[in-house]
Amino acid sequence: MEIKKAYGKSIHKDQVEFAFDNNQLTSAATKEEEYWIGATLKSDQQLISKIELVPKNDGNFITVNHNYELFYFDNKWISIGKRIATSRKLYYEDVPKGAVLLLRNLTEGNEERIFTMKDSVQVWW
Repeated sequence: MEIKKAYGKSIHKDQVEFAFDNNQLTSAATKEEEYWIGATLKSDQQLISKIELVPKNDGNFITVNHNYELFYFDNKWISIGKRIATSRKLYYEDVPKGAVLLLRNLTEGNEERIFTMKDSVQVWW
């Protein structure tokens, strides 16, 4: 999707473009409760097949093409394996049920936090 111009209400004009820059670490920030963001596309013949909203974050999402390694703890950290992300989800088999887990981004970053899985949902500790 090619953007011709980005617009916003109650958002500084220098910030509005951040909503469309494909960078998870930037955001069109505002302290207002009521605001909106929109854009004019370069061509009126473009098909929009999906819109993805990413909350303001510090980059700790799964990032496509990043290399990850998942560990579980059993008196020491044991690797379950490395994966290069092809989407925003990683799939691992043979994860011990109820295990304390740690996912490392081997490409960049060093913020790590242990978690468990309950009913297919991460529970952070």
